[in-house]
Amino acid sequence: MRAGDAIGRLGGGEFGVLLRDVCQEQAMIIAQNIRRHIEAIPWVQRRHDDVKVTVSIGGAEIARHADAQDVLRAAGRCLFEAKRRGRNRVSFECEIPRSLNVEDPRTGRG
Repeated sequence: MRAGDAIGRLGGGEFGVLLRDVCQEQAMIIAQNIRRHIEAIPWVQRRHDDVKVTVSIGGAEIARHADAQDVLRAAGRCLFEAKRRGRNRVSFECEIPRSLNVEDPRTGRG
């Protein structure tokens, strides 16, 4: 994590990471690095030495004036898409309903 970034538990086994001042491409690289680091951790659970832990990551870009719940829903859809594609993946590509296009009050456009 960098100074200014934040991580928190959303519930169950879901965590959220807020990356400040990065474009989607940079966020995807960071997410892939997180995924690779978790996959590389040698986990040992009692008598089973071959426990494999992986992570699926869904991401969403936060537009100015975006509603936090809408952003979390979009990231959740992308997480579902990553799992649907076979788990242990990163996905920032998912279908986001038009209602999530937040209007910018300065321009009147989404």
